[in-house]
Amino acid sequence: MEEIYYINDALNQLENSMSKYIDNVKYIWDSSIIPFMDSGDCMVFDNLTDKDFSKFIDFFMKQRTYTKMLETYRRLIDRKEFLEKND
Repeated sequence: MEEIYYINDALNQLENSMSKYIDNVKYIWDSSIIPFMDSGDCMVFDNLTDKDFSKFIDFFMKQRTYTKMLETYRRLIDRKEFLEKND
């Protein structure tokens, strides 16, 4: 049961890291992309929509860092379920 305790702790830390990652992506959008679009310096951004924000988020979700977090999360959940079944 001690292993389940450590798995739960790791899951909590991983959830916090994933949440911070998403918050950072939103911060990048709000602090860098939006002001650049609003400045009128780049005509490429004239037609950006919420759909483009979704693409921006999707891009970051497919990056190695986030995919490894998801993979680790899934493995921890699987291990926890295995331990709970076989206890």
